[in-house]
Amino acid sequence: MRFPSSVRRRYEELAQVPKGFLAFGDAICSFNPVYGQGMTVAALQAKALGEQLSGSSEDLPQRFYRAAAKVIDIPWSLAVGSDLKMPETKGRRTLGTKLMGRYIAKLHKLGHRDADAALAFLRVTQLLDEPSSLMQPKLALRVLLGNVTAPDRERGGLRRRRVEA
Repeated sequence: MRFPSSVRRRYEELAQVPKGFLAFGDAICSFNPVYGQGMTVAALQAKALGEQLSGSSEDLPQRFYRAAAKVIDIPWSLAVGSDLKMPETKGRRTLGTKLMGRYIAKLHKLGHRDADAALAFLRVTQLLDEPSSLMQPKLALRVLLGNVTAPDRERGGLRRRRVEA
C-alpha cells in the first residue's frame, strides 16, 4: 500500500476557526492504515462531538477540537512510536521514545508465549485500555524478566488464558 505519512492537524491550537466549519475524522488526523485505528478514532471523535453537541452551541468547534485532541493523543502516540522504530522514518527520537520502543519489543517477544502479555498489548492497540496499563508492576516485571526464562515447553510454549468477552 502507498501511504506517504500519518498527518495530525492541531485545530485545537487555532485562535479562531472559520464560522460554520468543523473538521472531522481524517481531516484532523489520518493514520497509516496498517495500524487499523482510523475508523476507531473517527468513531471516538463522533462520540466526543455528540457530547459537545449536548451542551451550548457557543464555542462548539473549539470545545470539540479540544475533546478530539484528547481522543487522538493515545493512538497517535502509539502509531508514531511504531513508525519511529523504522530507520527510514523522519522524526525526533527522544530517550523516552527509544526506551519505550525497547520495552514494547520485549513485550512482543514475551507475548509469543504469554497470552496475558499479548492480550495486554492488544487491548492497548485496540484502544480498550490506556498505554499505562502496560507498565503495571506485575506485567512490567514479567516483560523485563520473562525474556530471560525459557518458554513453558509442556504446553507448547504459550501460557494460555481463557478470555471472556
